[in-house]
Amino acid sequence: MTDNILEVKGISISLGGLQILDQVNLTAERGAITGVIGPNGAGKTTLFNIVSGFMKPTSGSVRFNGKEIIGRAPEQIAMEGLTRTFQKVRGLPKLTVRENVLVGALNRHLSVPAALEVAEPILERMSLGPYADAVAGALPIGLRKRLEVARVLATEPTLVLLDEVMGGLVPSEVQSMMNTIQELADEGMSVILIEHHMKAVMGLSRHVVVLERGRNLAEGTPAQVTKDPGVLTAYLGEGYEHVAS
Repeated sequence: MTDNILEVKGISISLGGLQILDQVNLTAERGAITGVIGPNGAGKTTLFNIVSGFMKPTSGSVRFNGKEIIGRAPEQIAMEGLTRTFQKVRGLPKLTVRENVLVGALNRHLSVPAALEVAEPILERMSLGPYADAVAGALPIGLRKRLEVARVLATEPTLVLLDEVMGGLVPSEVQSMMNTIQELADEGMSVILIEHHMKAVMGLSRHVVVLERGRNLAEGTPAQVTKDPGVLTAYLGEGYEHVAS
């Protein structure tokens, strides 16, 4: 079996005559954290939408565990073990926190008791136990972000796509989320992370892919990317050369 759990090759898509992605490539190593960075509008979330089945590209290939998944529905891809969060927290705001996580677990388990056996430990892991009976829509942003991750983990994935799960969090919440993501990788889960918190993404990622205007700009280790002149000019700016040192 290949060391890469995900292989994205030559992905292109146009919307309304505008080229959103142009021949984008990305590989994610099994059991590792891969970072995806780039300016707003670079096409990062569109790439996640394609990989997770919510959009179909004009051309290109997405292979998960060696199998082509373009054309498959999001729920089918999730059943294969690839799930994602959304930049704008979705969830089911009128249901309780426990019910939200339970819905994720029902993706694989047909009975509520069996799904609860999966959901309850995840609630505790994500520090959501004290809020299990609270209405999800009433939670502050930090807890809603944790709930978004909990819902994804309840599907029992092997690869998770995390889209700005640290956006809007205070420093202590960012550190807590970083700890959780690192623990997932330490346990063998593969993670692809879109994030604007540079110290977080550079501190967590083994490999980083940089997009700009829908194209690959650079990739490599965090140390390599933060010293790339093109990345510094297009995105990071001066002062980031030592972020991954």
